[in-house]
Amino acid sequence: MLDLNQAVPMRWPSGPLDIALRDHRQRQVLDDWHRPASLAILKGTPVNCLLVTWAAGLPEDAEQQRTLEPLLSAGREAGISFVAWIGGKAGQEAAAAAARARGLAVVPMTPRSGIDWNAPMLAIGDNVWPGVQVAVAGASGPPWVDSNDWFLQMVRARAPAANIWMIADPPGGNTVVPPERYPVTVADVAVYGARWVVSLDDHFRAGLAAGDAAPVAAWRNTAATIRFFEERPEWRRYRPMAAVAVMSDFEAKNEFLAGEIMNLMARRRLPFRVIGKDGTLDGIKAVVALDGQAPESALEKRLLAFAAAGGLLVVGRAWKARPAGLPDLPHPRFDVWRTGSGRMAVSKEESPDPYWVAGDVHLLLGHVNDPYRLHNEGSHGCHYAAAPDGRSAILDIVTYSSTESDLMTVWFHESYRSARLWTAHAPKPEPLRLAPQKRGVEVYLPLIRDYAAVEVTR
Repeated sequence: MLDLNQAVPMRWPSGPLDIALRDHRQRQVLDDWHRPASLAILKGTPVNCLLVTWAAGLPEDAEQQRTLEPLLSAGREAGISFVAWIGGKAGQEAAAAAARARGLAVVPMTPRSGIDWNAPMLAIGDNVWPGVQVAVAGASGPPWVDSNDWFLQMVRARAPAANIWMIADPPGGNTVVPPERYPVTVADVAVYGARWVVSLDDHFRAGLAAGDAAPVAAWRNTAATIRFFEERPEWRRYRPMAAVAVMSDFEAKNEFLAGEIMNLMARRRLPFRVIGKDGTLDGIKAVVALDGQAPESALEKRLLAFAAAGGLLVVGRAWKARPAGLPDLPHPRFDVWRTGSGRMAVSKEESPDPYWVAGDVHLLLGHVNDPYRLHNEGSHGCHYAAAPDGRSAILDIVTYSSTESDLMTVWFHESYRSARLWTAHAPKPEPLRLAPQKRGVEVYLPLIRDYAAVEVTR
């Protein structure tokens, strides 16, 4: 049986149960994908694990399980493993036992609010479909990008050794995802060391079943992007490079505020690291610790010492220990004191607005501490991480808009000596031109279609 740590998963809706659960207008594609011949689209791709609908507590459950047998047999002969998808009002234990008896694995699927942080395998639902929200993308500001980036950084920090599957289905309804945009969904998850459970909409699957040229080409590009990340597992060990740390216990009363702060930091391209109460502060210039309760004495002393040594400490009203005297610096939302060679900012509000927190932290810290800046950017997301030995780093760039991006320049605080561009569509990286600056270095980028990685070395 396939080790789930090596599984590259794909959702495979088909058969009578999916016909009962879905739009009957798509009956043909659901019938087509229930036949063993449909597995041909997986040939030459990294996908080696299919999630098939097994039970939902409906009369069609028994027929679904019976008619799955030819697909299961053909898939196993091709080296494919299967996971049973159990939902609805199905009896979970009985359905799981029946699936295991037929040789299928059973992976618990959990919403974001129900994660067992000690589990070695996390299959997480309630995720967003990445892209640009057109309604809020205006000419006066950067586009509003939906991404799973901040959430995955938090998951990776809280469960660093877990095998993470992210479940995100296409929007459906009247929204048709252009097939060429699926590599973006792969990259949105993979840059953080997780795997997207590949899920294609009915239009895409119908085109593949019919052998249409455009969907077939788009599927090859999607598979190439999956393969690109699967062939570079060492990148999952890279450490995020950021001057800001978000510190929280992520308990129920603190999880929303911490999550929204990270979400909005990501949207304004402010790199951050997620740390627990005992996390390292090496390389950190600012700590955002806005949990609603006062910290324990040891943590309080540690963070006050961090500020006195030159850091920026941003905390909530619940903090009791504050520098003596009146605040030194005027600010509409924080009382700000100088302490030692650093500063401490205490929220004036019991429940601060995360939108303002994200912007205020960036302004209080100053752009001088940015580890990188992307010039002429549009609807891009970035993840900057360094190799364990510190000799090289990767800046992942994901393009969320379906329109072609402009030429961009990236400035790095570090004075790197060489740079090259990796894409899933080229067998070798492309050398990039560098221009040393008074401080740092600029790297000039070509047009980026959906995803690229800038690798820089000292």
